[in-house]
Amino acid sequence: MKIGFLQIAHHHDVTYHYPLAFACLKSYLDVHLKSPFQAVWLGDYPGQGKTTDADVVCISSLSQDFDEVEIAAANIKKEHPDALILLGGQHITHFPETLPPSVDIGVIGEGEVTFLELIKSYVKNKSLTCEALRSIKGIVFRDSTGELIKTESRRLIENINELGLPDRALYPIDKKPYLLTSRGCSYKCSFCSSRAFWGKPRHFSAEYVCKDIESIMNLHSDIGLIGIWDDLFITNRERLRKIRDILRSQRVLQKVRFACNVRANLVDEELCTLLHELRITSVSFGFESASNRILHVLKPGASVKDNLRAIQLLNKFNIPVCCSFILGVPGEREEDVHKTYRLILDLIGTQRIVEAHVNILMPMPNTEVWRQMERTGLIKQDSLRWSRLRYYASYLDTTFENPEDWACARLKNDSIYLNEDYLKEKRLLDLIVHYENKIINEMEKRKPLTPYPYYAHIDLSNKNTAHTLMTDKVKDSSCVLECGSSGGHMTQVLAQKKCGVDCIEIDKTVANLAAPFARNVYLADLEDTNLLKTLKDSSYDFIICGDILEHLRTPVNCLLQLKEKLKPGGKIIASIPNVAHGSVRLKLLKGRFEYENNGLLDRSHLKFFDFYSIVELFNDAKLLIESIDVVRIPLEHPIANIDISGYDKLIVEKIKNDKTSDIFQYVICAQNITGSDGPDNADSLYNRLFPTSVPTAVAVPGPPEGPATANKALLSKIKGQISSLICSFTKKEK
Repeated sequence: MKIGFLQIAHHHDVTYHYPLAFACLKSYLDVHLKSPFQAVWLGDYPGQGKTTDADVVCISSLSQDFDEVEIAAANIKKEHPDALILLGGQHITHFPETLPPSVDIGVIGEGEVTFLELIKSYVKNKSLTCEALRSIKGIVFRDSTGELIKTESRRLIENINELGLPDRALYPIDKKPYLLTSRGCSYKCSFCSSRAFWGKPRHFSAEYVCKDIESIMNLHSDIGLIGIWDDLFITNRERLRKIRDILRSQRVLQKVRFACNVRANLVDEELCTLLHELRITSVSFGFESASNRILHVLKPGASVKDNLRAIQLLNKFNIPVCCSFILGVPGEREEDVHKTYRLILDLIGTQRIVEAHVNILMPMPNTEVWRQMERTGLIKQDSLRWSRLRYYASYLDTTFENPEDWACARLKNDSIYLNEDYLKEKRLLDLIVHYENKIINEMEKRKPLTPYPYYAHIDLSNKNTAHTLMTDKVKDSSCVLECGSSGGHMTQVLAQKKCGVDCIEIDKTVANLAAPFARNVYLADLEDTNLLKTLKDSSYDFIICGDILEHLRTPVNCLLQLKEKLKPGGKIIASIPNVAHGSVRLKLLKGRFEYENNGLLDRSHLKFFDFYSIVELFNDAKLLIESIDVVRIPLEHPIANIDISGYDKLIVEKIKNDKTSDIFQYVICAQNITGSDGPDNADSLYNRLFPTSVPTAVAVPGPPEGPATANKALLSKIKGQISSLICSFTKKEK
C-alpha cells in the first residue's frame, strides 16, 4: 500500500519548512500499523504536472487555500478513480460541512489516532464502507445518498509523548526542519487560530524534546540553527531547565543554536537567563500595536509598556528580537497606524529589534475575530470565496519582492478588510508601502542589525558593560580612533555623541557595515609595523581598544604605535577580559581549559590577562594608568557559562569570597607617561581598587582541622611528587 501526502499551498506563500503534521502521521503508523506501507511526499499543489499512483492520498489545507482542494482532489480522482482521498487540517476541522465531493473523508482535529483507524479499516476491508466509517470518531463523510455524516468527536490525546518522534525523513532535506514542543495555547488572542484547533495546552516532556532535537541533528548533520515554533515553549520553566540540563549533558549546546517564540508578559531575568543557557540566539513575539486601545482588542491584558520592557530585557542579554504587528483592526484610525510605524522605525533605528513583520488583520476560522465578523454580517460563510483570506501576512513572508507588488495583489484579490469604516483600505495600503520602504532604507543604513561576529547591543543605561564604561569616558565631539570596530555597533554610539570616529578593521565585510557611522575606515592589521603610516597625520583625543588586545600576538607593540597618535592629554581606553574570573578558576580545578566561540576563553584569543599582567602590559607600553573600572559577572550568570552545581560548595564559596572573582572585564584608561611619571605599581593599584580583597589560592577542602592544614598537606604532597620526579629523571640521566 502506498500513502501519499500533499500540502495545498499558494505559490506566493513562502514555505520555510515542510509541514510537521504528515511526519507525525507517518511515525504513528510506523509504530502501530502491522501491515507494510510506503509513504511518499507529493509536495505542494498546484505543482508542475505532478501525478501520483498512491492508494491513499492525504491532503492538508488552510482556509485561504481551500478553493484549490477541490481542484486537486478532482484531478487525483480523474487519474486514479480508486484512490482514497483524506482531507485534514484546520479548515475541514472548523467547517466539516464544506467537504468537497471529490474528497472521501475529512479528518477533524488531531489526526494521528483517527488516521490509524482509517488505514487499519481500509487494509482489512480493502475499502471503507459507510458502516465501518460510522464507528470511527472524528471524521466527516458522505453516505451512498450523498448525505453528509459527521461522527462523534474524538477526545484530545492526553499524553502526547506517546505519539513518537516525527519522521522527518519523509521530506527532502533541502529545507531545514523545525520543532514543536507543545500543542494548544492557554491564552485568548482574538485573532489566533492555534487555540481553536489544538484545544487545551499539552507539553511534550523534556526527554521527548531532547530526543527530537537529536533526531533532527542526525538527519541534518550540518544544521546550525533549529527553530522552535510552538506558542508555549517558554511557559513551563521547570521543563526548560530539564531541557537545558539534558542538552548540556549530551554536549548538544556546543553544536547547535535555537530560535523560539516568547510572550512579552513572561519575559523576566530568569527566563532570559534560561534562554541564554539554552543558546536561544533569537526570539520573536507579537507586539501587535503601539496603541494600547488596539492592543487590548487583540490581546486582552497586554500593554505597550510590557512589550517594551520585554525588549529591553532581551537586549540586555544580547538576544536579538523580531516583532510582528497587526494593522487593520476594527476601530483603528490613521493616527494609530502612524504611531505603530513610528515605534517600529525607532525600535529598528536604535537596534532594539532586528526585524518587524507588519500584517493586516484577517479573520481566521473559529477565532473571536471571525465570530464577531459573522455576527456583524461582514463574513457570510455560505457565499465566501476562501481565497479572499489571502495576502494578510507581511510581504516579507511572501514571494513578493516589494510592498508595492504585495499591495496590488491584495487589491486585485479583493482580500477581506475589516476596518473600512475607520480607515479606507487603499489609504492603509498606501501607508504600509510608504513606511515599509522607509524601513527598507533604514535597514540598508543599519546593516549591523544582522548579527556579525562580536556584535553587541549597547544599552547605555546598563553601567555594567564594557561598551558603556568605555563610551562614558569619551567626551562629546571628540576625535576618536576605534581599533577593531567590527560592524560598527560602538562606532554608531560614538557618532551619536557627535564624535568624529576613524576605524581600523581587518575584515572588509564587517568594515563596510561600520562605514556609514565613521569618518574613515582603514583596512589594516593592528600588528602591522607600518600602522602609523596607515593613519597618516591623524591624531586623537581617545583611542579605543575594545576587547581587541587579547587577539594580538604582540599587544605591547600595538600600544606603542597607537600612543604616538594621541593628542596631548589624549587617552587610550581598553577593555580586556579577565582570565582569573571565578568560572575559569573552577574549570581549572577540574583540569579543564575549554575554548569557546566567544567569552573569556574565546578560541581566537592569543593572549590571556589577569589584573597583574594587564598592569605589566601598560607599563611595558610606557602608559600611565589613570583609572580601572570593572564589569562584574557573578558565577550564577549565564554569561559566566558554568554550572556551579557540579562543584563542591565549599570551593565555590571560597572563590566567591575573593572580591575579584566576579570581575569579567577590566576597563583601563591610560595616557602617555611624562618625564615626571613612573610606571604603575601593580600591588598599590590593586590595593586601591580592592582594599579588602586579597588574591588567595583556592584549596581543595581538607580534613576537619581546616583549609590551612589542607594547603600545607597539599603543598607537601606536591613537593614530594616533584622530588620523586627529579630523582627518577636523575637516575635515567645517569
